[in-house]
Amino acid sequence: MRVFIIILLFLPVLLSCKENTPSPKPPAPTDYRAEMRKFVIRISDYAKANQSGFLIIPQNGPELIVQGN
Repeated sequence: MRVFIIILLFLPVLLSCKENTPSPKPPAPTDYRAEMRKFVIRISDYAKANQSGFLIIPQNGPELIVQGN
């Protein structure tokens, strides 16, 4: 009976051990201006395919034109 109790006490300790694996690399930082620029270009391409004279005038557009940090 004593051995059974000891096994029950150490079982959670043995099962909680995990293999040492390297942690995954953190994702690269996202360039939100570039992503927004791509998004606006995709919207523009889609709209111009359906209506040739369609214009996209984004709010705060000059901030999207300039590439930089």
